[in-house]
Amino acid sequence: MKAWKTDDKEWMKARKAAWKSIKPKIDIINNLYKEERKVLKDYFLTGTIDPNWPIEKMTPGLLLEFWLHPEHSDEHWSTLLPKYSHRDWSDARNALKDANRGIENYCPNGESFFDGLEEQLCNYFHFDRTIREDWPEYTDDEFLALAKDRLLMAQGFSLYLNKPNPHPFDIAQFKVKAWRDAMCLAYDPDLPIFTKIPALQRVVQGVEKVLSNTDNFSERSVQMAKELEEVFDDPELPASAKEDIANIRAGRFKKKKPPRKPLP
Repeated sequence: MKAWKTDDKEWMKARKAAWKSIKPKIDIINNLYKEERKVLKDYFLTGTIDPNWPIEKMTPGLLLEFWLHPEHSDEHWSTLLPKYSHRDWSDARNALKDANRGIENYCPNGESFFDGLEEQLCNYFHFDRTIREDWPEYTDDEFLALAKDRLLMAQGFSLYLNKPNPHPFDIAQFKVKAWRDAMCLAYDPDLPIFTKIPALQRVVQGVEKVLSNTDNFSERSVQMAKELEEVFDDPELPASAKEDIANIRAGRFKKKKPPRKPLP
């Protein structure tokens, strides 16, 4: 059965209605040319593409082509990837991240920006784990830098936990395992994320706040708090991380001062 059911009047009616909500979201993702927007509309409704305006030349083409296709299977994603470079993949990944930053403004009624594809896209763009095999194009040093950068996810977790009812499609909820991996790979108590702001402290205390008062928080908040608590107790965490978490839980944690730079 073909993906576009253009002979089905009810299917086409639903597709046209869906486009009304998708079009302004596309404008949020990128300020495309008028011709490009028309191409995307035709693709969404009928599957036709103007060869003068190929989607793979748009930014973020990979995300747009997958999202606007009627089929959202792993197999279909695999057929799209060869058409796009790693740079294209990164552009699409950044578009997902940028849309999520403003999701409470873009989707104030709790609806999905990407029509329920957020968790699936997080998997495709490796927001769900931080493992070496997902980044074969990186050197070991580049991968370690990525892991250190992912320690910043702590900020998103503390914000998420601080809301009694966080947005249902906030992708922070899908990143806990990726942060756990990063903590095991790259935790360093002298990193700015832990010296300039008490990021780890906020997450640990946020987990305690939610789990000690579950009736006042959504199921999503409670679920994230439970997953983070499992990370805190993970035996594979480095000793320095375990020590800092234990001190925070015991109320003995103090904001660290960044190490002094040696005199010239």
